[in-house]
Amino acid sequence: MKNSNSFKASFLPKAMLLGLLLASFYGISSTNSFSKFYNSSSHIDDLEQLVCEIQNLNELKRDASCNELLPIQLEINNLRNRAFGKSAASASALMMDPMALCPEIQSIELIDVAGFASTDRLVICGEPDTLAFVIFIEEPGEILGAQMTVSFESGMQYAGFELTHYDGTTISNLNPDPIKPEFLLEGITDAIYIAYIGVEANCDADINGLEYRVDLEYNFTYQDTFGNIQTCRQKAEPARVYNSTIKQPIINYRSVSNTNINGLSQEYCRTIQISQDGIDAYLQELDFSICGIDLDNELSLTQTLV
Repeated sequence: MKNSNSFKASFLPKAMLLGLLLASFYGISSTNSFSKFYNSSSHIDDLEQLVCEIQNLNELKRDASCNELLPIQLEINNLRNRAFGKSAASASALMMDPMALCPEIQSIELIDVAGFASTDRLVICGEPDTLAFVIFIEEPGEILGAQMTVSFESGMQYAGFELTHYDGTTISNLNPDPIKPEFLLEGITDAIYIAYIGVEANCDADINGLEYRVDLEYNFTYQDTFGNIQTCRQKAEPARVYNSTIKQPIINYRSVSNTNINGLSQEYCRTIQISQDGIDAYLQELDFSICGIDLDNELSLTQTLV
């Protein structure tokens, strides 16, 4: 091979690389059989440079003197060893890391997109809301089945319902654990896949002490366009932090002075004003207690009104 400029691509498949090295080893002069190139990572570029250097040294050998032949050949041998070492390391990495064959599963949360549900307000001790995720892969191929595990921080939990937006896709619950529910996803690569999952902030939520995120973990079976099947496992953490979405009720009441009862057999009434002042929050119920009153002897509680 007399033209080292023909090595311009950034990847040579293993068989092609071995062919180049053998051609270099035996001094074969041909570039036509290696005209197809591919893309790869930077460490393959170093391998390509080694092959080119071997080619150049073989050219020098033809015109070298007897004293020059030995150092040139030693350098060629050194470069060959390095090239074969890089080739073996690359092949070994692919063989030992089956996850390298898995596509990256993408999870994007829908936020305030017209026509779709989204999580816009979670109230502590309040009604549930809906998480909405678009789930897809960019690579060609098919996901034959997928299981998704959703992990919540303490105070944020699964609300017991799930569904998908489009026909031809399904989601079903496999484990109703409130903090770490599991779901079966079907149809991810058959159509646009949008999953809705019920979520709520329970009464233990602490938006000042914890950072509320949602962690997703996928276990799925992937089949590429050649029919190869691979079992894959991946984790994802959507970027959203939910602390500003979780609203906290705040209870206030006006102070009440002591009540003096001046006569027996008379009914006295006191009005206590209670308000919920948390921004965008609400209360469905609350516990109200009156302390320090002896209702076992002279006094009795006749009624309470709200």
